Amino acid sequence: MTLRIDGPGLNMPTLPSANVVEETNPFTRIDPRFRPTGDTPGETGTSQAAQGVTMLTDPKLSFWPPFLSGKRYKDVDDLPLTGNTESFDKAIWVPHVRQGALGDCWLMGTLAAMALAKDPQYQPAIRRIDDEHVALKFGSREVGIGDDLPFRRDGKLLYARQNQPHFQATWPIYYEKAAAAIAGGYGALNGGWPAEAFEMLLGNAPKNVRTPGDVVDYIGDALESGLPVAVTTRSSQTDLMTDVKLHSNHTYAVRKVLTLNEAGEPTLLGVKLWNPWGHEHPKVLSPEQLQALCDTVTTPKETFGWGSRSVVPG
Repeated sequence: MTLRIDGPGLNMPTLPSANVVEETNPFTRIDPRFRPTGDTPGETGTSQAAQGVTMLTDPKLSFWPPFLSGKRYKDVDDLPLTGNTESFDKAIWVPHVRQGALGDCWLMGTLAAMALAKDPQYQPAIRRIDDEHVALKFGSREVGIGDDLPFRRDGKLLYARQNQPHFQATWPIYYEKAAAAIAGGYGALNGGWPAEAFEMLLGNAPKNVRTPGDVVDYIGDALESGLPVAVTTRSSQTDLMTDVKLHSNHTYAVRKVLTLNEAGEPTLLGVKLWNPWGHEHPKVLSPEQLQALCDTVTTPKETFGWGSRSVVPG
C-alpha cells in the first residue's frame, strides 16, 4: 500500500481580497540563489559535457514514510532516461509520471502538465552527462545530479517510480531528485503548490489572481497557447468529488478541454484531468463541477484562486 499525503492541504493561509493582483511570496524551500535574479547554486561542471551545468549534491533521504526501512541510493545505469520512441511510447510523455510515497503531487502534477504542454520551452528535457550524472532542463539553465536513485530494501524505487510495465522512463524520478536537492532533502517536498513548482522548474513566479471569471475559457486559451496547466482540488472530500473520482488536497494536470462542434457552433463538454499517481484519473468535469470542486488553476504565468485558502504558501 502506498501512503499518500497530498501537498496542497498542508498549507492553507488566507486568500487576498477579491480581484487583487499581487506578486507571489518567495518560496522559502527554494535556495534564493536558484531564482532567476540570483547566482546559480552549486558548482559548475568541468567536463566538456557538463560545461554550464549546475551540479547538485544528492539530497538527503526522508525519514518518511517511517515503515519503509533500508532506504539507500543504488546505481541504475540500466534504466532508460526517456521513453522508447521506436514503440508506441514517446521520449517525454505524461504516462511516465507516477507519484510515489511522498506528498509531492504539487511537483509531480506540474511535471505531468509540462509533459502535456504543446510549447517545447515548457517541456522537460534530460540528457546524460557521463557514466554517473544526468542533466535536466530547469528553465534557461541545466542542473546536474548523480544518476543513482533511492530504493527500498525490497528493491523497489522509494519515491517517484516508473509506470510499469509499459512506461520505463525515469526522467520524472530525476526531476524529483533534483527538486529535493534544491529544497534541502526529499522530506522538504511534502506539501506545496503548482505555482511553487513552476517557479522552481521554469524560473517563472506566477502572479496570484483571485477568481478568473470563466475558468474553463481561461484553461482552454492557456492550453491553446501551449502552456502547461495544473489545478488543485479543495481541501474537503465530498460525495460529488467521489462521484467524479477526484481526490481532495490533490494536484492534477489538465489534459484538454473537450468541445463538440454542431452546425459550426462549439459546445463545451468539460475538462479532462490527469492524476500524477498514474492511475485513478477523474471523469470529465463539467465547468460547474470544476469550479465547485477545485480551487486553483495555475500556469507558468499566473495562478487563479477562488476557494477559501491561499494559492501559494505564505
